[in-house]
Amino acid sequence: MSISTLVISRRSEAKGFTETQAEGVAEELVDIVENSDLGNKGFFEG
Repeated sequence: MSISTLVISRRSEAKGFTETQAEGVAEELVDIVENSDLGNKGFFEG
């Protein structure tokens, strides 16, 4: 899965976030997704 921090940032800015806030949210979301084990093969195999 590919997650674009640029897309997340721009969408957040369009909704009223400052540039700094938008970048911070994007970085945190990517970090959460990349470091979680949800959705990996082992998760679905039980």
